[in-house]
Amino acid sequence: MEKVLDLLGPGYYQIKVTTNWKEIVKTETQLSCLFDLCQYTDERADETVRIETIQNGKIIGQGLDFRGLNWRQQIRIPGFFGMKQRRLEQDDYLDKNRRTTQIQDSIVHEFTLEPLLWPACLRDAIDEILLANNILISDCGLENTDNLKKINVIPVSIDTEYFARSQKAADELKFERFKNRVKRNVR
Repeated sequence: MEKVLDLLGPGYYQIKVTTNWKEIVKTETQLSCLFDLCQYTDERADETVRIETIQNGKIIGQGLDFRGLNWRQQIRIPGFFGMKQRRLEQDDYLDKNRRTTQIQDSIVHEFTLEPLLWPACLRDAIDEILLANNILISDCGLENTDNLKKINVIPVSIDTEYFARSQKAADELKFERFKNRVKRNVR
């Protein structure tokens, strides 16, 4: 996108993909959402979330094969990422004398991504994001409590609310931090 910005300048852009299917002699053309491309500033990025993904798998059903490509994608959406919650997980075992012995404790950080209403053309992008091998999320809100930049997360759940007579939906996505704090009791 930086090259497009340097070469053509700011403006609204759409990506056109034409696929030729040799096996069935068919050509398909798809257009992406309309993107507003402009020079980055903190003020323009306020109340947005940047999601970076790396794909290396094969998405069955869509015919997308990213194996071995380290396919990097990045999207900025209006929304909020944060509301960090901590969850304590304890691993114990019961010994032969019926005593509980602690193996390890860990603190899991959970985050919520609340994008503003997704346009219909981004619905498939949500699925691709959730299926990525690596997901890094940065919240760019100027007044947020935490400075959350490039947080490596894994998806935990998605909750979607649909609206009558509308092509838009509201999603709430839950993530956990990829690496958590762990204390082990090793003897």
